[in-house]
Amino acid sequence: MEFFGPGLSNISLADRATVANMAPEYGATVGFFPVDNETLNFLRNTGREEEQIALVEAYYKAQGMFRSNETPDPVFSDVVELDLSSIVPSLAGPKRPQDRVELTSMKEAFNDILRTPIDKGGYGLSDEKIDEVVDVKHKDGQLSKMSTGAVVIAAITSCTNTSNPSVMLGAGLVAKKSGRARTCEACLCKKLADTRFPRRNRVPEKKPDCWNRLKHWASMLQATAAQLVSVTPVHCRTK
Repeated sequence: MEFFGPGLSNISLADRATVANMAPEYGATVGFFPVDNETLNFLRNTGREEEQIALVEAYYKAQGMFRSNETPDPVFSDVVELDLSSIVPSLAGPKRPQDRVELTSMKEAFNDILRTPIDKGGYGLSDEKIDEVVDVKHKDGQLSKMSTGAVVIAAITSCTNTSNPSVMLGAGLVAKKSGRARTCEACLCKKLADTRFPRRNRVPEKKPDCWNRLKHWASMLQATAAQLVSVTPVHCRTK
């Protein structure tokens, strides 16, 4: 999927990277943005020589592939238009990352997929299986109750957005706010959940307050950002 149009001039390179990286979530094999001035700025900010940058610009302009606000729209076999005002908070999954569930419909969708037959994309669980609860014993001897659908991994960032500095700082602010609200912190950091903070850049470290909150929130700081895209509901089997 290629993005085009004059609106691209208002999208930063970090935001483009996030959108392109989330191709699986919106059902595309790949998402990409055309070469334009933002591309040249990236080359310049990452230490490329001006001679090389000029060569890149000249080449793409000679090929008719350099985008500007005056560039005619390319001819595509299909065009998808998106009204930004229609975007609502959504979740991916719970079984396939390309499946989108609106946040307001999450509870209903989750309960439905638990009971939906496996050959129709669900888990095919009976009410008896769904109601099962098991004890989980931790290393310190404490016990936790785990039921079907328990969140066992909670990542404050994901592999699709950790290259975006503004999103990383946003995650730090979320961690900070959750620390102020005890009920929220208890919800996020139950002993049963493995809290993780995957990262691809060191921007948060330059903001000590956010960085300290992230380290406090996460039980695991990952040097790389590979992470689960969707969390599979846990079916508990009594042993």
